[in-house]
Amino acid sequence: MLLPLLFAATVALSAAPAPIAAADTGHVTVDAGIQLYYNVQGGAQRDTIVLVHGGPGLSSSYLERDLDFLTTRHTVILYDQRGSGRSTLITDSTKVSAALHVADLDALLRHFHIAHANLYGHSWGAGLVALYVAEHPATVRRAILGSSIPPRRVPYMAQFSARLTAWADSATKVSINTLSRAQRNAADPVAACRAYWRLFIVGYYADTSAIRRMRSDVCDNPPASLSNRVNAWTLGPLGNWDWRGLLAQTTVRVLVLHGDGDPIPLEAAREWAASIPGSQMAIIKGAGHWPMVERPTELREAIEAFLAGR
Repeated sequence: MLLPLLFAATVALSAAPAPIAAADTGHVTVDAGIQLYYNVQGGAQRDTIVLVHGGPGLSSSYLERDLDFLTTRHTVILYDQRGSGRSTLITDSTKVSAALHVADLDALLRHFHIAHANLYGHSWGAGLVALYVAEHPATVRRAILGSSIPPRRVPYMAQFSARLTAWADSATKVSINTLSRAQRNAADPVAACRAYWRLFIVGYYADTSAIRRMRSDVCDNPPASLSNRVNAWTLGPLGNWDWRGLLAQTTVRVLVLHGDGDPIPLEAAREWAASIPGSQMAIIKGAGHWPMVERPTELREAIEAFLAGR
C-alpha cells in the first residue's frame, strides 16, 4: 500500500524441488544476515501464489486475512520485505533499495524452489513485481499488478496524494497530520498506528461502509518496525520514475487489476496495461485500493480466470 509521502543474495535453485510445507512460518536469510519473514498458507499440493505487499514499509499483515480466499485453490506465500514487519529491522539506508527488494524476492523464490512463479503485487508491491519481471522474466509464470503504484511519478503521485484526503475537511486533515507525526515517538507505537489508520484509511475506500469488513490489520507488527524508514529509502532514490518502457519486450503474461474508485488514478493503470504487450486489464467496479475487502468475489474471479488462462 502506498502512503501519500511515498506510498543481493540468491540461493542455488534445486534440480529436485522440495514441497512447500503448508501452514508454515519462518525466515529466509539473504545478504549480510538480513532475514525475511514468511508465512505459508494453504495446502502444499496446489500451485503457489506469492503475495508482494505495498508500502514500501508496510508488511504482509494488511493482506493476510482479506486475501485468505486464495488458499482454497492455491498455496499462498506472504513475506515481509526487508526492514518491514517481522523481517530484520534496518537502520542503515544503504541496506534498502528497489534493487535489493528485487534480489530479496528472487532469494525467496529460490528458497522455496519455485522455478515459475505466480506473483501478485499490491500497490507498491505491484511495482516491485514489475521490476522483478523485467529482471527475471524466465522465473515468472504469471504476474498480477493489483492497485498498482503508477508507472510514472508525474503526474499520478500528486493526484493520488490529493485524492487520499479529498473527502476530509480542513480540521480532519489537521487531525490526520497530527496523528501521523504522533507515531514517530509514541510510547505505544501500535496504538498510535491504529489511531492514525482509523482515520487515514477512509481515503483508500470507494465505499467507506466496507471498512468495517476489513479483517487484516495494518498495524499488526512488532512496535519497533512501525517507525521504519523503508519508504523513503526505497522510493526516494527512484526520483521521477517512468516505467512505461520497463516491460515493453516482456513475454510474461500480466494482469493489471484496478478498482474504479481507487485514489490511484485509473488512467495510471491503463498506462500500465498499454505499456505491456499482451497484458490483460480487469477493472473492479465499486472498489478502491482494497478490492479484496470491497469486492472480494469480483477480485477472486478475475484472479482465477487469469491464472487459469481464460
